[in-house]
This record gives sequence, structure tokens and C-alpha cells, in this order.
Amino acid sequence: FIVLECIDHEEENADIVQKLREDRFILIDRDWEDITSLKKCGIPARMFSKEVHVFALSEAYNKNVKVTLGLMAQAKKDRIAEDKLHFYISTSEEGIEKIFETTNLENGTSYEFKVFKLADITARQLFQTYPIHDYIDVDTTTARATSDFNLFIAGLGETSVEILRKSIYLGQFIGGSYRAVVADEDMSRKKGLLFNQYPELKTHYQIETYESQPGSEAFFEVLERNIKGLRYIVVALENDRRNIETAVEIQRLVKRAQIEKDVLIAVHIRKHEEFEHLEGTDILPNVRFFGRSSELFTESIIINESMDRMSRKMNALFNEIYHIKPADNWGTLDAFTKESNRSAAANFATKLHLLGLEMVERGKADERQVSDRKRVDLRDYLTGERLFNLGMQEHLRWNAFHFASGWTTWQLKDTGDSKKAKDLKNKRHACLVTWDELLEVTRHFNQNPSYQDLDFEQVKNIPMILESVGYDVLERED
Repeated sequence: FIVLECIDHEEENADIVQKLREDRFILIDRDWEDITSLKKCGIPARMFSKEVHVFALSEAYNKNVKVTLGLMAQAKKDRIAEDKLHFYISTSEEGIEKIFETTNLENGTSYEFKVFKLADITARQLFQTYPIHDYIDVDTTTARATSDFNLFIAGLGETSVEILRKSIYLGQFIGGSYRAVVADEDMSRKKGLLFNQYPELKTHYQIETYESQPGSEAFFEVLERNIKGLRYIVVALENDRRNIETAVEIQRLVKRAQIEKDVLIAVHIRKHEEFEHLEGTDILPNVRFFGRSSELFTESIIINESMDRMSRKMNALFNEIYHIKPADNWGTLDAFTKESNRSAAANFATKLHLLGLEMVERGKADERQVSDRKRVDLRDYLTGERLFNLGMQEHLRWNAFHFASGWTTWQLKDTGDSKKAKDLKNKRHACLVTWDELLEVTRHFNQNPSYQDLDFEQVKNIPMILESVGYDVLERED
């Protein structure tokens, strides 16, 4: 690990410097904003014979973009192999991916980059740690949900919007409906911004919004009316102490309601040390924290290599169906298409949960913990009613991902003489319809295999993808 940072050598930073050295980091003590070439930093040339991951994680988001663009241009001049260099850029701006896509195109390069927002990885960490599928009832013989997913969110700030968006496409099941209840003291303005950016959410999903200040009488009236059906509550008011105070009162209400099933109260906490003594105690038995830096800035969240390997394999398999060459064109894909593939791969765990199964990465699990559990051939489970329901669930998820990314339905009457169902430029797709309506879209575009069959193929390819990236499938522990 190589850290470029201008360190103020005051006593308060001495521990940081010492920790870096003890953990075998190379510290280059200079202002990273002035870096124009990785090689000029004094990094040994042998480093570039292996994969190099460059992270721009400064809070100065615009400078992260500027420095990374400069390094990409210099990397081309230094002839650093494109498959050896990966960039990760923290930003708060919309559409930054397009800048890097254009830069690659203009330079004739295909350096891989991931642009992420703090709110995005916070929401991702929440649902990786506390998956939505753990809070629904399922019939594993049919791969159907037997209960609805009801979500309550306190606050509609930047983090809450990302949580809401991801919950929509992670919370789609055959047999159970999705419903979100959101309360915020400035709801009128924030709701307008939300539905203007993601217009189809208002049309297709049950999202109830209430303008009420958390902690007010109106806030608890809303919560109390809905408490019996809730198993997933999120508090994200963008202030740690206010979040804790609100969670304490919500916990009081949950206890008074005597809910039989487990309820999660997920609380967004940035500075964990102040409140860690409260988590999961008798005072707050249902409360769990998320969003701490130590949990966000990790390999599994930022790099997420196994997820990208699954996404890349899945993309290649679909390219073979469409006779696209080369099938493995991951390096040239736009950022949205990559993220769409990642969303599909992230849903594998949910599909396995619906079957009473789970996936375990080989070498990452303690063999003593899995030795008594039965490894299964996933193909045996992907037949009949299970396959049919998982195919429909995949279409629900695909729709939800697009709607939650700002896409709209491209009405067939408006497609004209287009040969494709997708209008990437205007973020429209003709397949953003119900399962039954896909038949008409298939006929309109003379699609073979049918769009429904493509959803089934997505499901049937899961065993091959998991095997190729080193996962075993096991019966889930009760």
C-alpha cells in the first residue's frame, strides 16, 4: 500500500504515521494534488508489473477528479498496461462517470474506474450487512415471498435517498409487495426533488411520504400507525446524536407494540466511538449501527472484486446470446451498464435465499463452520415453479433498478423504426413493463430468444457464474 499525503508532523499525527509504517505502508509525504505521474513519485517500476489500484478519497471531490484525469493521461504516456491500473474516485457530483468515459475514448484507452459517493457506499454497506431478504418470510419450495417488505425511513437526506433507491431494487419479490414510509421535516421540497430525478418511482412503487419533524407528535403518529407491519427501520437524519435520540424513542415504541418478529432499527452513525456502548444493549436491543468509516472504506465495499468478476462473467454470457464480439467487452462498457450488471450480481444472494441456500466464497469461510452443511448443485433447484418465479423476480428487480436510476418506459408507439428496445441517450427502455407485457415487446422487436426467456437465462446462468469466480452453494443454516 502506498499513501500519498502531505502529513503535518505534529504530535497528534505521529500515531497515524507510526501505524502506516507498522502496517507496511509506503508513505510519500507530499501534497498529492501536485502529483502528475505515478512513476515520478518514486514508486518502483516493478510495482507496475502487477495490478495497481489508485484511490482518490479526499474530501476535496473536484480535486479527486482533476488529479485522476491527470494520472490517466500520464499513465498512457508512461505506457502502463491498461489492465494493470484501476482508479477509484470519491465525489459528490452527478454524471462524473461520463467525464472518465470520454477521457478513455479520446485517449484510446480503457483504464477501469469506479466513481462512488459516500452516500452510495453507506447504503451499500447497510444492505450488505443487513440484507433485506433476511426480513421477509419465504416459501423455499416455490422461491416466493410469503410476507411483504415494509420499510420506514426517518429523514430524506442524501444518504436516505440512496437507501430508498437501493431498497426498491433489492426489495422486489414474487408473492410479497414493497412499501416504504418516509418522514422528514422538509418533505415537500425533498419529495419534489426525488420524484423529479426518478419520475417512475412515484408511479410504480408504494412510497408514502410525511412532512413531520422526527421526534414530533406527528412523526410518532405515523410510525405508530405502521409499526405492526415493520421489520426494517432506518434512521438517517445526518446528525449522529439526533439519530441516537430518535432511535431510543423508536425502540421504546417497538417494545411497547410487542412485535413478535425481529425488527431492525438501523442507525446511521459516523463517529462510532461515542455511541458504541449502546449498540445491541438491553437499552437498544434492536438497534444496529451502519456507516462507520472503518466499515465503508474496505476492500469488500470499495473494490468489491468478486462482485465485479461475477458481473463481468454475466455480461460476457449475455453478449454471447446477442452475438456481440468480443464477448468480454467489460473495459469498454459505459458506467451505467457496468452498474446494471453489478446490481444483477448483487441479487444472487437474494435468489439463493429464496431457495433456502447461500453462497460462500471458497477459502474465505472457516471450513469448520461449513463442513457439516450440505453443498448442493444449484442447477437442481432451478427448475419448474422455482425457475419461473425467479425469472419473474429478476424482471421485477431489473425494472426497479432502471426506474431507481432515472429511466422511463419507452412506449412502443414512440419507438418508431428503432431496432433496439433501449434508448440509452434518453434513458428509455421498452422492456420496462410488466411481465405479461414483455410478450408484446418481444413481438414488436422480433426478439429471439424472447425477453422473458432472457430473464430465465439470467437465472440459469447463476451456477456457472458462481463456479467461475470460486463460490460454493450451501444449504442455509436455520
